[in-house]
Amino acid sequence: MAEIPDDPLPPREPPDPEPAPLSGDAPRRETGGGVLGVGFGLLVALLLLLGLLMPSGGPLDGEEVVQELFGDEPLPFGLALRHAAVLPTGDQVLQLELPDAEAGAGGPRQVVLIRYRSMKSIARLFQGDDDPGETLVKWEKDPTWSWEAILERDEIRWGPWRSKFARVRHFEEGGGWRESARVDLSQTDRPLVLMAMWGEEQEMDRDTLITLLNRVEMLEPEEG
Repeated sequence: MAEIPDDPLPPREPPDPEPAPLSGDAPRRETGGGVLGVGFGLLVALLLLLGLLMPSGGPLDGEEVVQELFGDEPLPFGLALRHAAVLPTGDQVLQLELPDAEAGAGGPRQVVLIRYRSMKSIARLFQGDDDPGETLVKWEKDPTWSWEAILERDEIRWGPWRSKFARVRHFEEGGGWRESARVDLSQTDRPLVLMAMWGEEQEMDRDTLITLLNRVEMLEPEEG
């Protein structure tokens, strides 16, 4: 399976207080480092903005893509199609979200699927070697900027499938955080990544993510 693209924008530089250890409120299940500069919402907004304001690679029928990826059954958790676009790069972006802020307890609030033109485009969202502890301490002292860190990098299994998975915590400007999951769903001739965002200060739930993944129409397993 393939890897995810470079962040479209560079990270903001955080303030520079003295280094300190990770505080007691920090994420506990940290199996991989990785401080990233572009939050989930900013990444999605930028992708959609590019698709709306720059010449596209052609029209994209969102309903048709939803049917291709999820079949004829209603989308899980009350999700609904929000937007679909073809970016100037030729990558396709499908955005799903909950239309009712009170609905879908326990499920993701937003799901984005990106179908890339090339397997080589997928790289960076599953990588990261920095220790987020120092950055967390800086942000706790002065949360006037946003950042995100990979808390967990692993392999996720659902049905007969398995692939790369990352759990990410997004620390928001002004305080608070959200969590998202990233799964590489790429198969031969279909470079595809799923990103799912949970609600405010709600931890990503792996079982719920697996329920979502079980609804995605995968291609037939390769022989062997």
